[in-house]
Amino acid sequence: MKRYLAYPLTTALVVCAVIGGLITGAYLLPGHAGKSNTRPKLEEDVLAINRSLQVYQLHGGKIPAGLTGELVLARLRSVATHSRIAGLKGSLIDPRTTIRLQTNAEAAQSSLRAYWDDTQKQFVLAQTGPTPGVKEFFPSDMPELSEDESYRPSAAHWPPLPR
Repeated sequence: MKRYLAYPLTTALVVCAVIGGLITGAYLLPGHAGKSNTRPKLEEDVLAINRSLQVYQLHGGKIPAGLTGELVLARLRSVATHSRIAGLKGSLIDPRTTIRLQTNAEAAQSSLRAYWDDTQKQFVLAQTGPTPGVKEFFPSDMPELSEDESYRPSAAHWPPLPR
């Protein structure tokens, strides 16, 4: 009789494994998996870049009036690469981040796009607009820095470091 004691234990383990597999499968049904990522990628990117802009400004960075979205992004890339403030290097954005604008045909349609708002000093999302907006933010090869993008903050743009 003692030879058969392992049979009920093995059966119980198999039943538990099958029930666990069924519960896991039911949890990961496509109906549940699709709801976890409801925001478009552009919306997530705009939120991340706006957070980076807030960090930049909280550390004393200045964004002068009249800059375009491309120049603001170039400034963030430059600061992320060449930061002299402890803890700020690399914490802003990926230095490879680039903007891809909509074509005129895409701008004529009602699709999600981002625009640089110079008064709020942040990117905003819109469904329509008078000009082509930002279609996406994407990582590319390191672009050659133009004269405008080679911005390095001067001492006037940063608060003094504690001693």
